[in-house]
Amino acid sequence: MTIAGILGSAGRPSGTSRVDLGTACVWLGPARAFGSGGHETTASCLEVLRGLPGLADARVLDVGCGTGVLGLAALALGARSVVAVDTEADSIAATRENARLNGMSDRVVPILGDVLAAGRARFDLILANLYGDLILASIDEMVARLAATGRLLLSGIRWEERFEIQAALGRLGVEVHRTLMLEEYVTLLARGH
Repeated sequence: MTIAGILGSAGRPSGTSRVDLGTACVWLGPARAFGSGGHETTASCLEVLRGLPGLADARVLDVGCGTGVLGLAALALGARSVVAVDTEADSIAATRENARLNGMSDRVVPILGDVLAAGRARFDLILANLYGDLILASIDEMVARLAATGRLLLSGIRWEERFEIQAALGRLGVEVHRTLMLEEYVTLLARGH
């Protein structure tokens, strides 16, 4: 994953950075929200997204969207639309600005709030790069919004939280298919039945 700072390139604001996805890229403006693509949890999610089959035309929910980097990456890789929720106003503003910067404003719906703010729609892919306790607190609501064979990409989980989250997913009928062990965290890719 290459992340290079671009200063004033192609009419973009100074401080804009490029997140390379291999076959595509996402531009991020300077923001106060979390999610530049450089943290190990974000980088691992981007790695999984790059190799994820069936993204074409997917409906995506980005929980705790931060700068919107994961949802925007999913769009750049073929997803149809993203609903991006976050409880921080700065994150919603950053996501809105980054969607504009990438010409994706018409496919991104930023909403201030938690998972419940996304309504009752079903999603083909749910992204959540949050602390493990926040994932556990909203896991039931995330799974309730997962399409029948939809996928969950979860990160920000400390090693010691992994088993509790996997047990919660199993209880809800969601099976973990891939586990990436990072330096301090774990990234899980799971699928509903």
